[in-house]
Amino acid sequence: MVRSESSPAQVWAEVEGVLPFPFEPVSRTLAEPAAWCGFLALHLNTKACAHGAAAQGTPLLVLYSGRKHYEPPDDAYRMDYQFEVREREDGGVRVSLQADEGPLGTEDHRIEVRAAPAPEGTSVHIRSSYVPSFLSRASTGVYLATLGRGKEGFSRTAAPDTGEKRPVEGVRGIIERNAVRYYLALEVFLETRSLPPGERLETRLRTWFERTERYPQLEELSREEYLESKRREQRNQSHLQQTMDASGPGALPGS
Repeated sequence: MVRSESSPAQVWAEVEGVLPFPFEPVSRTLAEPAAWCGFLALHLNTKACAHGAAAQGTPLLVLYSGRKHYEPPDDAYRMDYQFEVREREDGGVRVSLQADEGPLGTEDHRIEVRAAPAPEGTSVHIRSSYVPSFLSRASTGVYLATLGRGKEGFSRTAAPDTGEKRPVEGVRGIIERNAVRYYLALEVFLETRSLPPGERLETRLRTWFERTERYPQLEELSREEYLESKRREQRNQSHLQQTMDASGPGALPGS
C-alpha cells in the first residue's frame, strides 16, 4: 500500500508491506547505521552515505543526494541525519532519520521505518517526509513542467473534472516513487545479506535495478548507466567511510 499527501506544511509518502523474513534479523539490520548506508545507497539519487557519531555522541548518518546520473560527493547535497532506534509497545521497532535542513531551503527531512512481527514474516512501514520551501516548490514546478511531465506515482486520486480515479502526479508522485525505491532497497538488502561479502554489492545493484524495472513509474536509467554510476559511487562511499572512521564527520565533503 502506498499513500501520500502534499501541502505547504509538509510533503510525505508512506509504503506498507510484509517482507518474507523473520522479525529478529530484520530488526537487527534496521538498528545498524551501516546497514542503512548499504540499502539507501542503492537509490539512484543517493550518491554516497557514511555513518558515525556526531559531536555529542549520537549516531549520525551523512547522506549525499543528487541527480540520477553519476555525481561525486563534492557536487551532491550533504544531509546530516540523526539516527534513532526505539522499541515499540507491540514488540516491534521504529528507526528514524531526521535532518533539520535539506536542499533548496527545505526543512525537517525524515525517513522512518517501523517493523513488527507478522505471520508471513515482518510487516514494514516506510515513511518519507519534509517541509517544503518557496524555492523548492518553484524548482519542482519547473521540473514537473519539463523532465517530470506525465510521471506518475502509485496511489490513485479522483480527477477534479470527472471523478475518475487516476494515479497521482506532481510532488506526490515524486515522493511516492522515492518511498517505493527505499522499500525495494531494504527488501533487496535483506534478501542478499547471507551472500559472501564479495558478491553482495553487485548482486544488490543488479537485483534492485531489476526490481524497480517491474514498475513503469520507476524507469529512469538504462541498466548499464545505473550499474556504472553506482560502482563509481560505491568507491566514493568506501573512501568517505574510511575518512569518517579516521577523522569524524567534520572531515567529510560538504557543509
